Amino acid sequence: MTPQNEGSYIIVKIPALTQDRRAEIAKQVKGMGEEMKGRIRMARQEAMKDNKATFDAKGIGEDESKRNEKEIDALVKTMNEKIDTLIKNKAEEVMTM
Repeated sequence: MTPQNEGSYIIVKIPALTQDRRAEIAKQVKGMGEEMKGRIRMARQEAMKDNKATFDAKGIGEDESKRNEKEIDALVKTMNEKIDTLIKNKAEEVMTM
C-alpha cells in the first residue's frame, strides 16, 4: 500500500483479497463461531449444575427440574443454530467479496 497525496485528501489503494486470504478469513470466522459454541456449552453446564443443586436442596420438584433442563437444552440448540447460520452467511460473504 502506497499512499498518494491528492492535495486535500490522501488516497490509499488497498489490494483485493486473494482466494487464499479469503479462505483464511473464513477459517477464522469458523474458529470464532466454535469458540462461541464452547462458551455456550460452558454456560449450559453451569445452568444444569445450578438446576441440579436447587433440585438436590429441595428448592424445586423433579418435574420442574426436568422442565428446566428441557428449556436449557432448547435455548442451547437455538443459539447453536443461530451461530451456525451466522458462520455460514459470513463465510459465504467473505468468499464472494
